[in-house]
Amino acid sequence: MVKLELGSGDRPTPGFVHLDARPGAPDVDIVCDASRLDECKPAWVNARDEWLNPIKPCDEIRATHLLEHFSHRDTVELLKHWRSYLKPSGRLYLEVPNLTGHIKQWSAGGSSDSELVVYLFGEQDHEFNQHRTMFSEATLRDSLERAGLIVLDVRDVGLVLCAEAMR
Repeated sequence: MVKLELGSGDRPTPGFVHLDARPGAPDVDIVCDASRLDECKPAWVNARDEWLNPIKPCDEIRATHLLEHFSHRDTVELLKHWRSYLKPSGRLYLEVPNLTGHIKQWSAGGSSDSELVVYLFGEQDHEFNQHRTMFSEATLRDSLERAGLIVLDVRDVGLVLCAEAMR
């Protein structure tokens, strides 16, 4: 079973092959831009004893807090790109910031103006950590459907939206 985590960052998920644009990310197996999987350099994953390039069709792709780092203009094409690396019936799992949740929290006084700025635009503590879009339940579902994915679930968990879709 091939399970690929895109943008694994500082919190890689056990059991996945980890891809990140930053070479220094913990346990990164493949250093590559998640929007250009076809350009990834060969990587040898010793723990799994296999070559990963070209990236094999995946049973599951996971991208938590990654999609918002790409332009809203590229969302559907990026999801189509990731979809192309899923096996038939392969699953995509996403977590993204919930625009509606952040605005509600801020307007109720639950976060300061400066906290909202960080939520909206990212920590900006390194070149890849800048938000270029955010999502509501409706916009995330619409983007997944327009990318040709079958939406299984989009859940509002407060400040985060969790989505599961299938090829």
